[in-house]
Amino acid sequence: MANLLPSPLRSLHGSPPTLAAHHQTPVLVAEKLLDQKVADIILMGRALIADPELPRKVKQGRPEDIRPCIACNIGCAGRIVMGIPATCTVNPMCGKEKEYRIVPAGKREKVVVVGGGVGGMEAARVAALRGHEVMLFEKDGHLGGWAAVGCLPPHKEEIKGLIDYFSAQLQKLNVRIQMGKEATAQEVLAERPDVVVVATGSLPVTGNIPGAERREVVLAPDVITGKRETGAKVVIVGGGQTGLETAELLALKGKQVTVLEMLPEVGTDMEFITKVLMLPRLLQLGIVVRPNLQVEEITGKGVRAGGELFDADTVVLSVGLRSEDGLAESLKGKVREVHTIGDCVKPRKLLDAIHEGSRAARAI
Repeated sequence: MANLLPSPLRSLHGSPPTLAAHHQTPVLVAEKLLDQKVADIILMGRALIADPELPRKVKQGRPEDIRPCIACNIGCAGRIVMGIPATCTVNPMCGKEKEYRIVPAGKREKVVVVGGGVGGMEAARVAALRGHEVMLFEKDGHLGGWAAVGCLPPHKEEIKGLIDYFSAQLQKLNVRIQMGKEATAQEVLAERPDVVVVATGSLPVTGNIPGAERREVVLAPDVITGKRETGAKVVIVGGGQTGLETAELLALKGKQVTVLEMLPEVGTDMEFITKVLMLPRLLQLGIVVRPNLQVEEITGKGVRAGGELFDADTVVLSVGLRSEDGLAESLKGKVREVHTIGDCVKPRKLLDAIHEGSRAARAI
């Protein structure tokens, strides 16, 4: 078989070539595999959807400019297997290369972006690439928004690379960033912007569950980030992706975890490949998953749902988000152009925030 292969595809040993492929092989590791003759060919699929210019950037010594795949499968594999045209969470240009090409703006504008999540950072990046003067406000002391939380559960580490990519690009493009202070309408207007992109995101809700104010009740994001600790026995209310990721994180710490979900099945907001991989892990960790249960009350002993009492030292709420859209409303009529993107429009996925940020910046 080796002799039938074109000479560029034969290994140095004359045998069939060895291909190395696993998720997204980091470029430095890939080069080392080639240099050490461990592999003859490095196979990349999703990494090249996320950034088709990856090989050129490696050759030019610019690995920090590579837009990283986050292995979400939402835009590529999850759509392809259903016969839907592919897109990419991190690369809005995928499948729209002509329409989404970045062209210089006809007039340089002062653009203020409020919110340093992935949507706001993409809007700032594209606006700066088009030649605009860009400033970004972020209320936290770090960039990333919900992505900075989403990268913390098990198997989600790739998202941290996306935050690092955006941070590096904004620095290269001289985007002025003010962090650690929530921007008011007055502060935004003081910058005398021509255009404002509002990407203020969303906040967790408690779902108006009786007893949600009890001291043993905590929010899932606070558990994920380590702001709040839990007891040994935990009940998680809400079996969406965040609830399930919180369950896995706690079970790996040795906690006894039960997940309650009001819908007939858990993970209905998840891409199906990710869900298929996650559910067996939860079972292996001994996590109890109970769908079709409406929570009635949180008591001092646990959670009452479906006529049963589920004992708990700590109750974790993962029941959804609400948009933070107040700033956009207060700026209407005071700035020539205001764009709202991401969760402040409606809580959704990283894909929606990044794509909306990209579109907004291309419209300026």
